[in-house]
Amino acid sequence: MSVMRRIPKRTTITRRRTTASGLWAEVDPGFYVGNDRGRFLGSVTTGADGYSAFGATSEFIGCFAALDLAKAAVVAASPVEPLLASRTADPAFP
Repeated sequence: MSVMRRIPKRTTITRRRTTASGLWAEVDPGFYVGNDRGRFLGSVTTGADGYSAFGATSEFIGCFAALDLAKAAVVAASPVEPLLASRTADPAFP
């Protein structure tokens, strides 16, 4: 006789961000966009006042003297959402 255990279909895994991260690309001269594992973080534009940082919904975050500072501000302003690890649905365990 085997013992069967019920395995949930979804498991919530929380992620804690300890440092600024994200993948950044310059898509047009002076216009940078960032993402973290496929999730859009925001953008940074180059202007006369320095670097303007914008969040994922285009909200203004601030103006910075250095590109790296603007990128870090975008990452820090982005909400940390739980990652969902999906499991294969087994008809025996609804």
